This record gives sequence, structure tokens and C-alpha cells, in this order.
Amino acid sequence: MYQVHGLILVGGKSQRMGVDKYGLKVNGVSLIDRAVEMLLPYVDKVYISKRRDQILPDQQVGVILDLYEHIGPMAGIWSAMDHNPLVSWLVYAVDLPKIQSRTIQELCDQYSLNFDVIVPYTGNANLQPTMALYNPSFSSVLNSAIIDQKYGLRRAIAKAHSKAYKTKYVEDFFNLNNPEDLEVLQR
Repeated sequence: MYQVHGLILVGGKSQRMGVDKYGLKVNGVSLIDRAVEMLLPYVDKVYISKRRDQILPDQQVGVILDLYEHIGPMAGIWSAMDHNPLVSWLVYAVDLPKIQSRTIQELCDQYSLNFDVIVPYTGNANLQPTMALYNPSFSSVLNSAIIDQKYGLRRAIAKAHSKAYKTKYVEDFFNLNNPEDLEVLQR
């Protein structure tokens, strides 16, 4: 049986929010603590992917430093695959604060090594690449994208042997981008 590790992406610049999102609290729980708690039942190990300049609160999980800067979530996924190229990675962006266990279970139910990536989509085939499963075979696609300086995950997924499925839980994919989104979330 292949191992699946969890990867929480926290390395974004958070320019619109003005502060790193991982420390923001919703209902008294930081987004990073919530993400760790959500992933633990579904994976063998959990890691946090971060920029070199970020100082995280003490966590009982591993940390992977982004090997590249300024290339978005691709940096975290590439760094994780470099850290351990023999496992599949269940990627979870910390700025998806409404993800529920049902969403993760739905994704895990789609798991197959027959694909490079398994990714949910919401309406109009809007892929959600920061809540997806990446298999070891995706590393060659990532490598090519980085060499070509094409850092969009959706573009890389389009070049991969991917499985996209329509999620039943569209409302769980609320993305926290700015202070106004945080206000909406805290109501």
C-alpha cells in the first residue's frame, strides 16, 4: 500500500490579507491548527510547507521549506515531492477554512495511482488544485513546468494524466483572500 502524506500550504505572501493567513483564528482556532486536525485522520504523516522567512507556531508535525520562491503553491508541492518522492501528497491550502471531513473523505475515495493528480472541481469545471492528491508521477510534470517557468498549477494539471471529479461540497471551497472574506467567515 502506498503512503499518503498530508501537506498544508502556508507559504503564500498573503498580500491582500496583509498578514500570514495560517495564524488567523476562526471560532477561536487558528487556520493552521484546524488544517492539521482535519488532515491527521486521513494521512500517514502531516507536513507544513512554508517560506524560509516564516516563523510558525510550535506544531507536532513536520516542516518542509519551499525550495523556490515566488512561484505560488507549486513551490510547496515541488518541495514536498523533493522531500519524499515515493509518497502521494494530499495537499490542503491553509486558506480554505471551510473544508470539512466530508470533503477530504470524498477526495480520498477518488485515490488511485493510475493518475498523476486527482483534483476536485466546482461549478464550470473550476479546478481546486490546492485541495488535491498528487502522486509521485506528477513530479515530472512539475519539473517541466518549473524549467519552462510556467508556475500555474492548473496548467500543469492540464498536461498531466489527471482525474477531475465534481465535488458534492462546493460550499466547502471558500477561499480566504482578504479582510472582508474574514469578516464574512466570522459572522
